[in-house]
Amino acid sequence: MDLLRSLLGIGILLLIAFIFSNNRRKIKIRTVGAALLLQIVLGAVMLYVPAGKWLINAIASGVNKVISYSDAGSSFIFGGLVGPKMNVLFDGAGFVFAFHVLPAIIFITSLISILYYIGVMGWVINILGYVFQKMMRVSKVEAFAAVTTIFLGQNELPAVLKPFISKMNRNELFYGHL
Repeated sequence: MDLLRSLLGIGILLLIAFIFSNNRRKIKIRTVGAALLLQIVLGAVMLYVPAGKWLINAIASGVNKVISYSDAGSSFIFGGLVGPKMNVLFDGAGFVFAFHVLPAIIFITSLISILYYIGVMGWVINILGYVFQKMMRVSKVEAFAAVTTIFLGQNELPAVLKPFISKMNRNELFYGHL
C-alpha cells in the first residue's frame, strides 16, 4: 500500500508540473525518466547497501557538524536567547527563527562564498555537474543545483548559484527559484 501511495504521489506531482508548464512540447521525457530512475537507484543504494548508508550518514554528519558551528556562534552572540535557557528566561518561548535559522543561513552563505573564492566550489561544480549532465542531459548549473538542494537546502541555493545568475537561461532561473 505504501508503494502504491508513493507511486500515486509521484504521478500527481508530475501531472501538476505538466499542467503548469509554460511549454509542454519542450518537456523531455528522457530527462524526467532519467531523473526518476536516478532518484530510485540512489534511494535504494542509500537504504539497502551498507556502503551507501555509510556514505549518506557521513555526509549528513559532516553537514550537521558545520551547522553546529553556526549554533555555537549563535550561542556566543545571543547567549541565553539560544538553547534551553530560552524557555526559562521567557516562559516557554521556545524556538526563535531569528536566533536559530538566520544565523545558520548567514554562516552557510559566507562559507560558500569563501569556498568559491579559494576555488573549491568550481571544482565541485565541474565534477558533480559533469556526472549529472551526462546522465540527464541538462546543463551543469541545473545538475549542480539539484545536487546542492540535497545537501544544503533551498535557502542556500541562491548563494551557491550567484556566480552563474547572469548567464542562466529562463529555465535554469526557474529551477534555481531565483
